Amino acid sequence: PTYPISPLQRSMSSEFPSPQSLSTLKSANAFLSTCNRSSFTTSDGLPLSTLLHTPPNPNKETVLFLTGWNESYVKYWDVIRALGGEGYTVLTFDHRSQGFSGRTVEPHDMSHVEDFERYVKDALEVLEERVFKVGEGTRKISIVGHSMGGLISLLVSERLGVERVNSVSTVAPMICFKTPPFPWKIAGVLGKVLPAIGLGEQYTVGFPKDNWEPSLMNWPLKCTHSVERAGCWVRQQAEAPIISLAGPSNTWVASAWNACDEFMEKYCGSKGSKYPVPWIMIRPTDDRFVHCESQDLFALTQKGGGRIVKVEGAYHEVLIESDEIREKVLGEIFNFVKVHISTKGLAVPASLYTEVAIKPFIPEVPTFEVRRMEKNEPKGMGRDDTVMKVGMIVAAAAAAAAAVGGDGIFEGKEDITK
Repeated sequence: PTYPISPLQRSMSSEFPSPQSLSTLKSANAFLSTCNRSSFTTSDGLPLSTLLHTPPNPNKETVLFLTGWNESYVKYWDVIRALGGEGYTVLTFDHRSQGFSGRTVEPHDMSHVEDFERYVKDALEVLEERVFKVGEGTRKISIVGHSMGGLISLLVSERLGVERVNSVSTVAPMICFKTPPFPWKIAGVLGKVLPAIGLGEQYTVGFPKDNWEPSLMNWPLKCTHSVERAGCWVRQQAEAPIISLAGPSNTWVASAWNACDEFMEKYCGSKGSKYPVPWIMIRPTDDRFVHCESQDLFALTQKGGGRIVKVEGAYHEVLIESDEIREKVLGEIFNFVKVHISTKGLAVPASLYTEVAIKPFIPEVPTFEVRRMEKNEPKGMGRDDTVMKVGMIVAAAAAAAAAVGGDGIFEGKEDITK
């Protein structure tokens, strides 16, 4: 679909302190041109942009790759290429309200979903049409997901079970995301209050922001040590501004919060259920977006039901990290996927169900200036920053703070942060 480009999206600059990122962008575009990009229409009528990569010598196995929030599959071109290098056919798509896929509300640079379950349904529908109805008999797949895509991967795998899924590999999965400036429980209360007072289809607190993602390279919200790969992603957004988001809606935050809380309630803590599909979890130790403790708690609860890999010093964007980090992480994922394909996901060597640590060399990341919006450019589309609405948010926050006692993120779920 074609949407108007907002001033916030136009503010995305291709200027980046890494000449190599321009060369990387050319390589990305060359590879993506060899893939089959098409559109898939969901059951509720929304077009999703899909990409299928079939390697020269496919091994008849398919991997579904799911991106994170505010991302597009073009960002992970070299991950898709690497999976293809292992012989896998790779299917991926842009989630609704981001990337090249359709939007459901205005402004079009705002991420929005009424219910997180819709992400799961989208993935199941794409799989049914593009994989399970194609080929011979019952087909099994492997799933790889990053961040928000990691949580969606876990939910999709849970739904399909080992009858359809060999294994699920998650990278910095969004089991519990950080909610500054509010503690987790207060963010949950706000998530219910703000949509209830008519602010559901408005940017959440602190957004919209112009050119905000490249700013995250700088302290305190660093995302990767690879300026070259981050620079390529920034240049991709400058080439196709529609894939750049200015922030999430309040309803998105509420639906994502509910999905995380329900998942933790079901699979984390002393009363957690057994997760049904073999899993591997890549856990960066310096993640500014997701609570690593939630991944630890999941692994402890499952007691050997999968493999957690702690990557010392890595930031959230593990799949576009420095070569030293990325190559070791991909090696762990590829090995796990390969083993579970060979065993059909039912029997695995006990040695795989362990905790391992990667301690790579961490390069220094230079700081830099990013272009900001001009003062005469509008601060977003479709947002009415009135005193009344600001007052509503402050009042809601105050009410939430009064209603919630402790600030413990994992209170009641075996807080292992102590």
